[in-house]
Amino acid sequence: MKKHLLITLSLLYSLSFSGIGQITIDHTNMPQADDTHRISIGTLDSSLKGEYEKIGANQTWDFSLLKADRQNLKQFFNSKDTPYRINGKIAEKIGDTLRQDGLVLVNVYEFYTSDSRAFVKDQRAATIETGIIPMVLDPIYSDPDEVYQFPLNYLDVDSSTFKFVFNFPVFKVYYGSEGDRINKVEGWGKVTTPFGTFNCLKVVTDIISFDSISFNNNNSSYFNYQREYKWLTRDFNIPVLTITGNVDNNVFQPVAVEYKDSIRDVPSIYVPITSFAADTQKAKVGDTVNFINNSISLNTPKYNWDIKPESFRFVNNTNKNSKDINVVFTDSGYFDVELSVSNSYGEDVLRYNNYIQVYPITGIKSFKLSEAVQINPNPLKNGSKLNLKGIRPFHQIKLYNLVGSLVYELEIPKDLDELQLMLPKLNSGNYFIQLSGDQRIQTLQLIIAE
Repeated sequence: MKKHLLITLSLLYSLSFSGIGQITIDHTNMPQADDTHRISIGTLDSSLKGEYEKIGANQTWDFSLLKADRQNLKQFFNSKDTPYRINGKIAEKIGDTLRQDGLVLVNVYEFYTSDSRAFVKDQRAATIETGIIPMVLDPIYSDPDEVYQFPLNYLDVDSSTFKFVFNFPVFKVYYGSEGDRINKVEGWGKVTTPFGTFNCLKVVTDIISFDSISFNNNNSSYFNYQREYKWLTRDFNIPVLTITGNVDNNVFQPVAVEYKDSIRDVPSIYVPITSFAADTQKAKVGDTVNFINNSISLNTPKYNWDIKPESFRFVNNTNKNSKDINVVFTDSGYFDVELSVSNSYGEDVLRYNNYIQVYPITGIKSFKLSEAVQINPNPLKNGSKLNLKGIRPFHQIKLYNLVGSLVYELEIPKDLDELQLMLPKLNSGNYFIQLSGDQRIQTLQLIIAE
């Protein structure tokens, strides 16, 4: 259901800008049957934030230094030339085979209707490989998604709703998406990419939806807030540049950039693009560091994390094959972190050397004394045995001096609750005992006396 909010004042703008090069986009600039465009996909450097945020009249946007990581072909067909019985529409081929969470889709298409009023996404089609007989899905939007409303001029704003539901109870398949699309033309001028320089309109699109998916009783639902920055030109029937990402707490986080391009020596888009970040790159021994996996894969991926040296533990039910990982570092130093992402089309590996710096434990204020574990005697005389009680939750003991140097360590046998230690001869002074377990670390102060 359209909620058109045009605020164009067309006559005023045409008089003000007609001699400066502002363009208008209409349905003749949309994809047509038999169009094929080569697209490069890359990652957006943070230094380009100032470029994609520029708004206003007669702007210049410089993305000439973008590097292609992957390439793909955008292909459009007459709908009658697809495997589906759909006529009178423009079909975009999304993929030959897509795999996600055990679901195999082949011959995946989206269908559009284009006229002088709007460019509308109104149908989808795919075939599910069930292992018995292929199942054709070709549902129509109950509320079509108006991708663009025409004509598009600088400062136009429009919004529309959309709703798409497919439900096939026999095969326990359900997919639904409904929400709002808001377009705003917030700039005009020239945009430069590795492919060239073009007169353009800059359009920002917010897509806010609630999506639900179910297959074989595997259910998931999620709120989705995506944003697209698009630079539209009359030279091509697709955006010459698109930056996509997510909006969280009103902050845009770019995920990918794609642009019209010539052929490059890079892999197909179906090979994953690996990306990750840690919530901190500086930590103390015993701190938990969270690694967030931002990788992109159009097919179900497999993950493999590798951290060197191996003075760490996975916690919170994560492991080396988890998408995101939580890690406790058990020794100081610099750590290399590598993530490999693979699918049926290939593998991509990203490695950061000296990515995490872990500091030794220093100073009494760094610790909370444990109430569960008992040590005695304390102070301890050199040459005497140290008794520890209540250590069953832990599997490692480390002893640090006051400046954070490791002076003693021991692996604790499984299910041992009490232990006697004969420590090496140490200088008198303050020390700290660090006890490490799967889900916890506790530290106790120890005084060594002559």
